[in-house]
Amino acid sequence: MTALLRAVLAETRPAAVSAVSTDVPLTVDLFRQWRLEVAGPSPKQWWTTRGYHFNHIAKHFSTSAGLASTANQTTFKVARLLQCGRENHKKERGTLNALFDWLETKPWGFVRPALPKLGKKDRGTRDPNRKPVSVEMTEGEVEALIAHLPETAARARRKGMPLRAIREPVLVEWDTGLRPSTIERLSVPEHWQPDRPGELFIAANIDKEEYERTLPLTARLVELFKRRAAALPEGKGPLFGVYQSALRGHWYAAAKAAGIDERRAKKVSVYDFRHAAGKRFIDATANIRGTAFMLGHRNATSTHRYTRPDQPAATRLIAALAGPGSSAPADALVLAGPAPLADQRPLDGPQAGDYSSVPPREGGGIGRRTSLRC
Repeated sequence: MTALLRAVLAETRPAAVSAVSTDVPLTVDLFRQWRLEVAGPSPKQWWTTRGYHFNHIAKHFSTSAGLASTANQTTFKVARLLQCGRENHKKERGTLNALFDWLETKPWGFVRPALPKLGKKDRGTRDPNRKPVSVEMTEGEVEALIAHLPETAARARRKGMPLRAIREPVLVEWDTGLRPSTIERLSVPEHWQPDRPGELFIAANIDKEEYERTLPLTARLVELFKRRAAALPEGKGPLFGVYQSALRGHWYAAAKAAGIDERRAKKVSVYDFRHAAGKRFIDATANIRGTAFMLGHRNATSTHRYTRPDQPAATRLIAALAGPGSSAPADALVLAGPAPLADQRPLDGPQAGDYSSVPPREGGGIGRRTSLRC
């Protein structure tokens, strides 16, 4: 993180920007003044994202005079699409429009430029180091992978500090769908209390979306939390602490031991357990609202990402069509095709000469009710 971005995200009050011309520098103080003057329900995460965008914008334009140039906006579009994808740049354009709205209210004579349109071919350049999709794992594979993870890290971060837990926080992520960053900030008694063992309180200050809620816990998580709390001095303190960095050297070996193929074993990451948990919730219950609550989505639209078409869902669908009493494999069902309907007659069979004697089929249609509807 750059020094500019660290300053952008700081909570200190800025020095007032008192320029009277259009040449206002895009500095940290300007961003802070914008943030303080725009009142509203926007969560802290919204401004954190705007800080990242403002960091790129300030590097390219430097001043509001350059920001007001339509030609510079076109150059910025081309430059950013060489570095990021289309969706990321669309979010940056949203930040630009929000910044334009605020600058127009100031006495600096700012004139809003015309943002160049994004064409269908403007796909941008995806970061090659970014993981494209989550690794698909079955419930059995996830359980096996967690079982093969070590209990704790091999060594402590500093001399005299306790070893970091590895297996247990991953199990919490799998059973609750919580974000790893939230799990690292769980503590006793702020979020889990022994007198209410079946509940986990998620405070707004530890959640990415600032979504305050109380989650129900599975029986094995209740036992896990009791054991972790009992080991804490005076029964107070962080439940797990930072654990993600200690996991990086264990994913591949645990995945291979769990029987996961080489291609997927190389790509497993900590967030895959959150995605796997979300899909498991939906597959088991089809309860979008409950899944959104567990995952921390204020809007259930985000939860629909876990209902995207995939091969495991298709395999379960074919197995369900076979019926609980059928022993036919799924590939035999595909080859055999769907079963014929009871009232379906072959097209090459003898047809009735008088259609009035043929009972009409169910369904709508225009005109005379006959048996020749498609």
